[in-house]
Amino acid sequence: MVAPTCSLVPMVDRSPRTRLRRFGIASVGALMVELAFGLATNALVHIPVHDPWGGAHPGWVLYVHAAIGFALLVNGAMVVNTAIDSGVPHALGAAVVGVLSIIAAIGAGIAFVNTGAQHQILSVAMALAFVVALAAYIALWQAARRTRVA
Repeated sequence: MVAPTCSLVPMVDRSPRTRLRRFGIASVGALMVELAFGLATNALVHIPVHDPWGGAHPGWVLYVHAAIGFALLVNGAMVVNTAIDSGVPHALGAAVVGVLSIIAAIGAGIAFVNTGAQHQILSVAMALAFVVALAAYIALWQAARRTRVA
């Protein structure tokens, strides 16, 4: 018996290059959401010096910002893994720069909250790490988009 040549279910491209391209654009989108919550945290949240994590008001904005940061870290590890398999030139370098920048932003953010928001340079470091991660994931997405499969 011969298998049918057409299917009602469309073929899904699961190649590492396609996954990398999707990860790149999803990472950029997630970073934009993280930026929005970072700005909201900066504008709306009061972080007291004596109890920075427990006394933040409104704390839910800060906690959502932190949760998105953690999700970006997990995503970054998945991007590095996909970049290794993809064969896309410069993808691994961009993925590593992206995840290291997210780690730097998380470290600066934790330090910023732990000091009760007293050291604004930590907020600047968080923002600069965000910019580097954004540039890395845009570069990754573009590299995966331009690379042709042989």
